[in-house]
Amino acid sequence: MLFIHGLGARADRWRLNMPAFADAGYHGYALDLPGHGLATKGGNIPSSVPKLASLLVDILDALRVERAFLVGTSLGAHIAATVACEASHRVRGLILVGALGIAPLGDEAASAIRRNVQQTSRDAIAGKLAFVLADSLAVSQTMIEEEWRINNSPGARESFAKLGDYIASDLDRDGVGERLSAYVGALPMLLLWGAKDQAVSIKIAERAKEILSGTDLVMIEDAGHVPYFEKPSAFNKAVLERFGAWRSAGF
Repeated sequence: MLFIHGLGARADRWRLNMPAFADAGYHGYALDLPGHGLATKGGNIPSSVPKLASLLVDILDALRVERAFLVGTSLGAHIAATVACEASHRVRGLILVGALGIAPLGDEAASAIRRNVQQTSRDAIAGKLAFVLADSLAVSQTMIEEEWRINNSPGARESFAKLGDYIASDLDRDGVGERLSAYVGALPMLLLWGAKDQAVSIKIAERAKEILSGTDLVMIEDAGHVPYFEKPSAFNKAVLERFGAWRSAGF
């Protein structure tokens, strides 16, 4: 399994999920995308979804993993879906969480994401954390401080400027919804959303389900844009049940 985080996040957001999958017999990897966490930062990082998808295939090669389940959230889901379109033989199944890249985001929402990702003061970070969680009271000072330090580390500002500009200008152009729809039935997929997601709305979830006709949409109650982090037990259970169903179906 390869876990792919979203814009402004990092690999350790999956820390409440990976042990459950390991206990079930899966070997999970999580990585920091360029410009995030402890990865290389600066104005020269790869920032487009196609380039990041190519990077993920290179990572699978380096790990000597022939095929993997891809679990991506938000921008990470867009990247995972692109890998499936470009190298479907490397993908055992897709879990797309609060996904970008399936249904168009629109200019207004894309511009709002650019503004938000480029704001890295403590107050702005506190607001962003409260926005992606259904329970804003769960945002602690420790979380804010940790996020502030990472997102203000050397090169982070330049990375987020580049990523934000890409999202505002080119993200929808690189959408893969129609291309991915050709793999429905041949490649196992699941759409999974927090029922209170404000960042990538339920309207977009429903549109993604229409585009990927025949793909189930699972809603995690009392969760926002990060259901894997906010409601890890419910998330882990939903995904493991789906993996079991896929195995029973011969995938």
